[in-house]
Amino acid sequence: MTDLFDVNGNATETHTVTVSGFEPGNGEHIATYDVRILVGTGIPGFSTMTLAPIADDGYAVCWDGSAWAQVEDLRGKTAYKKSDRSTETVRTLGPLNDAYTLIAPSTPYDKWDGSEWVTDADAQHAADVAAAVQKKNSLRSAADAEISWLQDAVDAGIATDEETALLAAWKSYRVQLMRVDTSKAPDIEWPTPPEV
Repeated sequence: MTDLFDVNGNATETHTVTVSGFEPGNGEHIATYDVRILVGTGIPGFSTMTLAPIADDGYAVCWDGSAWAQVEDLRGKTAYKKSDRSTETVRTLGPLNDAYTLIAPSTPYDKWDGSEWVTDADAQHAADVAAAVQKKNSLRSAADAEISWLQDAVDAGIATDEETALLAAWKSYRVQLMRVDTSKAPDIEWPTPPEV
């Protein structure tokens, strides 16, 4: 085939040749195709007559100027920043930047220890306690609202027997609720509110 081209790469006669085209920026293989070469012209720009091999799984083939090379292709995968767990979609060819990993953290409290994510137990416990305090406050508000109107009915002497019993049940529930130790979160057994 090379005898059909002169030393400058121009065709010495019109013929058809198979070439592999590549991206100008990164050399990634685009397609292999037949092209008709007219006498006195060369192959299309950003192509080579060295045909591209089939890429292995997880790789792309790229022209480096003299040969095809397998280059790691992680495009489309989610990468996790080791410093803060933020995510980014991989958009370029090549190995992953050292600041990232493809391993997903398992909790919002994970920290990278150099080789894997490790859960920061103190941070997780603090978040569990904060959530428990918030839940306790919410349940307390609901109990206070029920006790308030039931107490009004009893104080006014217009409470039914059912309302009087319900007031006692809500007061008992509120005492049990206030005894909940939120520092033990998430291992808390919450009291069950009375049936309304």
